[in-house]
Amino acid sequence: MENRSIEALEIINNRDKYQDDSSRLLQAIKYIKNTIIGNTKKKLEFIDNGAIALFINLLLNEKNQDILIQVTCVLGSFSCKLERGALDICKTPNALDRLISLLSHDNQKMVESSARTIKFILGSKPQNSNHHAFNHINSFIYGAEGIRLLTSLLKHNESIQETAIIIIGQGCEPLINNRREELNTYQTQLLKSGAFDSIFSFLAPSKSKLQEQCLVAVELLTRDNATVCQHLVNRSPDYVELRLIVHLAKSQSPRTKLLAATIICNIDQTKCLPPPFSPVMTKLLPMIVRLMSPQTCASPTGTGHESGSSMMMNGSDTIPAGGSGGTSNNNAHLGNIEEEQSIREDIPAFLARVVSESEELQRVAAECESLIKLVGYIRDRKSSNKLLENALTAIAVLCSTREDSRRQVAESKAIPIIVQLLDSSQPSIKAAACRCIKSLSRSIKQLRTFLYDSAVGQPFPKLIVDPSLEVRVNALASICNLVIDFSPMKQEMIDSGVMKKLVEYLLDGQCEHQVRLNSAWALKNMLFMADVPIKEALLKEISLDNLATLTRETNPAISEQILSLFRNLLYKDSTNIITDEHGLLLIRLVEQLINNPTYSTNDAVIKQALFVVCNLASNKEIHRNQIITSPIFQKIIYYLENSNNHEIKITSIWCLTNLVKFEDITKEQRIKKIRDNGCIDIVNMMVEGSNEDLKIRSKELLKSFSQN
Repeated sequence: MENRSIEALEIINNRDKYQDDSSRLLQAIKYIKNTIIGNTKKKLEFIDNGAIALFINLLLNEKNQDILIQVTCVLGSFSCKLERGALDICKTPNALDRLISLLSHDNQKMVESSARTIKFILGSKPQNSNHHAFNHINSFIYGAEGIRLLTSLLKHNESIQETAIIIIGQGCEPLINNRREELNTYQTQLLKSGAFDSIFSFLAPSKSKLQEQCLVAVELLTRDNATVCQHLVNRSPDYVELRLIVHLAKSQSPRTKLLAATIICNIDQTKCLPPPFSPVMTKLLPMIVRLMSPQTCASPTGTGHESGSSMMMNGSDTIPAGGSGGTSNNNAHLGNIEEEQSIREDIPAFLARVVSESEELQRVAAECESLIKLVGYIRDRKSSNKLLENALTAIAVLCSTREDSRRQVAESKAIPIIVQLLDSSQPSIKAAACRCIKSLSRSIKQLRTFLYDSAVGQPFPKLIVDPSLEVRVNALASICNLVIDFSPMKQEMIDSGVMKKLVEYLLDGQCEHQVRLNSAWALKNMLFMADVPIKEALLKEISLDNLATLTRETNPAISEQILSLFRNLLYKDSTNIITDEHGLLLIRLVEQLINNPTYSTNDAVIKQALFVVCNLASNKEIHRNQIITSPIFQKIIYYLENSNNHEIKITSIWCLTNLVKFEDITKEQRIKKIRDNGCIDIVNMMVEGSNEDLKIRSKELLKSFSQN
């Protein structure tokens, strides 16, 4: 450390010597402030020499307001884009309490500098951090008193307003992906406190920086929240606020255009968009896609964008947001480049969200050549990790339902690139690539053959044991599609040990629910239309008895998949696999399920249980006779008469058909029992119904009876 830096720290450490002349202390603080701005190496050097402890001591004990303002600025700089600095401040007792208390100070500069320091701490805190040191700042952000304080800051000057708006946005961001209920609560509290209305009121005056931060906050506050969206729409007559957002979506500023369009997307996806505005997204989407071209991404002003305002204090000293010093042309140019990159990264994420629930918008996006641009991003070696992740996610969504889009990706020769990205060192990119494979593998057989030829299966043995839960879940979801009707892939998953690992996950009751569910789903799909060797391979990994116990899961979703697995196991060529005893075990299992209150009202579980019965009835005479003498038979009649689910009625008819269809010694006895229980009259009524599938199946069953 340089001598002058050491001297500055010594002056602060021995500040009692300068009680009569505060200028030396102030000068030392300013020196450190100006030295560390935008310089991570210098920040760490000072932190290693105990600077944060010295400044927090000043924060807690200093009475001179000019000094205190500078102290809060320095602490803000130490925490700006530096997790260690933010963590050290949060770990020190009473430091955050003091910063929070200064938000109520009557000195505007004090309020501003303290608010900005809190903003920097929040900005440096990892979104998924569980470190206890951050608990206090979380309590402030999400607590009633914190919300009241932040709302009150919106009544101060523009610079403080902007900082408060950023902090409110920072409160939303960590909750977006996995903590939706907490996000909804936080959004609604800010609506009730008046913060939302205050923020929205700043949109109309066209002050670019403040307007942009307001748009960011409004977008976060309306995300997946119908209450807030409805409030915005109905805030005044004639949809004045909504018309303003639509107007801003046509702005010359790419960032403003994108943010405003995202707010409209939020309103649309919460079903709050009024009918007169229904065509808006269809018109806006091509405008946003055009921003994906480099020449349309640049800010029209050429000044770039900073994430916060710069604050002038005591002459020439500045603490710019983001911690970079100065406002030179070079920095402005760098800011412009960073803004272009940021917009380019955000557009694919917007695209994925806006089209996710609309096939029509997926079509519009495809016609705008969005896929060509997205493929260009993943092909470009200079693309950032975030751009790769977002582009892959957008491709996955655009290909989720449209065969034309899948074919377009294949024809662009992007599939080998996507397969390569399955081996990325970044978990988020691997997960996004898995989502792409999942969408592409929904395609016709020729395209799935192309995936196989690109060696898509090779990375999956590693992906399903990846340290990242997100990667494991998405890899397993991809396997579900890859193996469903493609024999070479089924065999590859067995030979590479994937089937064995899926069984391990399924049997591990401590494993994450989604991993177990996707494992069950993948195993079920491996058995879909599978040859006997595939079925035998599964039964080598897990016994029928163990599979049967899994149907009693407390979560019906896993029970449904296991029953569906049994359905596929019993489909065709199962006589040598399913013994008499196994069949009777499954019949007892279905009896228990359909009478268990946990499952008896779950149509999805009941339907799969009936398919197990249906396929068992096609298996052996002993199973058909066991079914017709068990309580299952009476349940089938009950479902025919009383179920409101057409699929359950159709499956019930399938069960009856298989009970009378096969020639054996006791066939006439089964027919007589079905007739005696009034089934013919029930089925005749269904022939007169409105559901075509039900009518067809009912006629087939009646035909079977007429031939006997």
